[in-house]
Amino acid sequence: MIAYFYINKNKTKETSECGLKLSMYSDTEIIIDIFKKKAIMALLSPKDDLPKHNDNQYDCLKLELPNDKLYIAEKVYLELDNQELFLQSVIKATDYIVSMYRKPIFTITFTVIGDYISVLDRNRDIPILFDNSEEAYLKANMANLENQDDNFNDRALLGYFNNHPDYKKNDIGNKAENYEVFTDGKKTYLIRKVK
Repeated sequence: MIAYFYINKNKTKETSECGLKLSMYSDTEIIIDIFKKKAIMALLSPKDDLPKHNDNQYDCLKLELPNDKLYIAEKVYLELDNQELFLQSVIKATDYIVSMYRKPIFTITFTVIGDYISVLDRNRDIPILFDNSEEAYLKANMANLENQDDNFNDRALLGYFNNHPDYKKNDIGNKAENYEVFTDGKKTYLIRKVK
C-alpha cells in the first residue's frame, strides 16, 4: 500500500536517505493485540491535508508499505479528543474500504527505511484512486442514503434550507401542509415534506 506523509523540505533529503524514524515522527499511540505502540500518522491521499499540499515549504513523501503491517484509524476522534473511540476505530488496512472513515489515517508502527520512500511528483506520479478521503466519505454516504430512502433528496434539501442563513422560509398558508417554500430573494424553492 502507498501512504503519504508531509515533511518540511529541509528534512526531505535526510528522511529519504535515513528513513522516516518512528522515534522521531511518532505522533500517536495505538493498541495492537493488547500492546500499546507508538505510531506515525500518514495519509491515504495527498490532498487529505490540503494546507500542507498547497504549501511550498512541504514535500509529500510517498511511502510504499507492506499491507500486513498497516492499520487505519479515524482521525476525527483525535480531533474530538476521544482516545477511546480512536483506539476502537483502529483496523487492519486490508479490512478498510474506501469511504469507511471520514478522515482515515494510516498508523505506521515501524520505521520506514529510505528504500521505501520517494518524493511524490504531483505532475507525473501514479494516479491517485480518489482525490480526498473526506469528500469520498461524504459522497459515498449520500449515495447510500439516496439508495435506501426514496425521499432522501427532499429530506436533504429541507435540512439544507432550514440550516442555511441565506434562505428564508415563506409562510404560504394553512393549505401548504405538504410543502415548504424557501427563497433567497431571487429564486423560490418548493420542498415536499416527508415523514
